[in-house]
Amino acid sequence: MTSPRIEGLLNEENESLHLRVAGPDRPNVISDVTGQLEKQQLYVDSITFNLVMPSQDQFQMEILARGGIQNLRQVKFIMDSGKFFEGAPASDRYNRPITWATANLLHIALYTPDQEGLTAGISKVVGKERTIVDENVCPYGNFVHLIGSTHNAGGAEGATPFYSLRANVATESLHIQHEIVEDLQTWAREQSIDGDIWTRDLNHSS
Repeated sequence: MTSPRIEGLLNEENESLHLRVAGPDRPNVISDVTGQLEKQQLYVDSITFNLVMPSQDQFQMEILARGGIQNLRQVKFIMDSGKFFEGAPASDRYNRPITWATANLLHIALYTPDQEGLTAGISKVVGKERTIVDENVCPYGNFVHLIGSTHNAGGAEGATPFYSLRANVATESLHIQHEIVEDLQTWAREQSIDGDIWTRDLNHSS
């Protein structure tokens, strides 16, 4: 499968890197990108991810990353060298997109004081390979839509920055969906933010 296209605009004055990523949809593309940023000690200030028309098997993602200027320059160099996605798994099962229209759907919501690694942490849980019985079932969760942003609580200068995230996740098995929910709760407890994350099953009316 073709690697996603990625480009970045470095703003040294604001110490930020604006990434634009697009390509064939597959599980783990968000965790691949945010994990690479985390590895370079950058953090996600804001992110959007969406499947696009007409076939909805392609995605577009934009990220505003922040961090030290040398780390920002290093990530920009990796991107420009075409090495950003080196090492990503290439198996058919890993790269096969989920047909979200007939999949199980889960909504994830997070609102918590900002800290590094929040988007990467959630995306790694969603994209974790699961043990399955049916080889035809994709063993990963796959994002259909995600938006996250950092802002100051109350809008006052010097107020505590909060991070808000909303996402819809598709799975081909309810068992996988339930495991994702359990692992998200475990991850949140480890981050001491277990009261700040919510999930909702979108497969049944309330």
